[in-house]
Amino acid sequence: MHIAVDPAKRRGPVPALRGVHVGDSPEPFLEEDVARLKEEVGVTCVRYGVEARTLSDEQAETYHEAGFRAVGEFLDWCAKHRVHCILDLHNALGRQYGGDARLWRQTHFQDRFVALWEQLVRRFRGHPAVAAYELLNEPEPPDNDFAVWNRLQQRTTAAVRALDPHRTIIVDSIGYARPQNFSGLALNGDPNTVYSFHNYQPGPYHCQKRRELQDQSTYCYPGFIPHKRPEKPLDFSQAHIGTREGKFWNRRQLQDEWRDVFAFREKHRVPLFCGEFGCVSDVPEMTDMVYLTDEISIFQEEGISWTLYNCMYRTGDPYWKTHFDCNLYIAFTPEKLLRRFARKIALIEFFSRTEGDVLDIAQLDDEGVGVYGVRCRDGSVQVLASNKDRDAAKTVSLGVAGVPPQWAGALKTMARGDEGFVYQGRRELAQGAAALVLPPLSLALLSVPAPGQRLWGCTA
Repeated sequence: MHIAVDPAKRRGPVPALRGVHVGDSPEPFLEEDVARLKEEVGVTCVRYGVEARTLSDEQAETYHEAGFRAVGEFLDWCAKHRVHCILDLHNALGRQYGGDARLWRQTHFQDRFVALWEQLVRRFRGHPAVAAYELLNEPEPPDNDFAVWNRLQQRTTAAVRALDPHRTIIVDSIGYARPQNFSGLALNGDPNTVYSFHNYQPGPYHCQKRRELQDQSTYCYPGFIPHKRPEKPLDFSQAHIGTREGKFWNRRQLQDEWRDVFAFREKHRVPLFCGEFGCVSDVPEMTDMVYLTDEISIFQEEGISWTLYNCMYRTGDPYWKTHFDCNLYIAFTPEKLLRRFARKIALIEFFSRTEGDVLDIAQLDDEGVGVYGVRCRDGSVQVLASNKDRDAAKTVSLGVAGVPPQWAGALKTMARGDEGFVYQGRRELAQGAAALVLPPLSLALLSVPAPGQRLWGCTA
């Protein structure tokens, strides 16, 4: 099969914000973690989850200065290490996951919600690290009550804009930021607002083998995922309510899952953000890499900024000495042990650091092979090809238009057993094409210099 790459055919620039979510860890995040994200992963941003209960009490209208100081300290770390920060109100007063409807049904808590955002904006509107205000993570009003969230997010937007006319606002869809709920999401009337969704589909694949699940089956991507089994209600959280029937999941199905998001964007001409996505580390080896490659390549092609869930888990629970779940890093604090999910870090680093324009490359008819490309700012081209087949190797001819008859690139690969991308040396492009053999479940990264420029990455 042949992959045709024309560096002149560009879809648009890579999204500005590419990074990870920070939060949901039993022990506090540290400055060294921010530095590590910048130095090892190359993120341009972090989405920082703030719990309202660390900032204020539910009933008394008083504020906890220690909580605001912690937010300010984190923002200072981001500024120091040149990382943008999305302030995400991850949980609100009067609201806990699992059916707590007080925020949605009591005026008191809605008033407190708006007042807390006024406090946050007054304190941090001038901070150089703040890239955006995300009003609420995964709003979940009961009975799919679109109206209550639309009224609250519009009211809060007006309060924020009265204090800060310029900073970007992010609004999630309801149902835990479910893509299918964009049909009921109302605009807030503000031109500098981004609308956000999350993706944890297919749910049985994303969260398989977590210790709290009854179903310990193995699921693959790409592959057929069975419907949720009603006799095992604890198997998947409400974030996976879309998995109602069996489907074959691949890149095309992911795009179909987000069709309402794309339709909302086209109708209203607004930008999009995916604030959470990912999968556990206990999936079959390397299926997570091709899954994440499919997801992120779609985001990049569609111009959607993104933050992967989750960056770091700091804990003393011995379970985490052998599990990563969705994380890039695990800090097992009793033994001061830092574990790195090196393969995932290498993949996220590629997408985070690569600046330039995303190329318009047609996906192959063989859905077992994926392709993504970028023309970098120095004129070089990087093409990431994936073999998603679990059993068969794929031979591809990768042609790059506009290079001399005898030209060379640099090849890196990632396959089962590798800790990251492995440098394979120079790769000749005879008459503008390179022959690549992709083992089952593998990635190949070919970097091609622009004519007349120094070869990118051809050092061992």
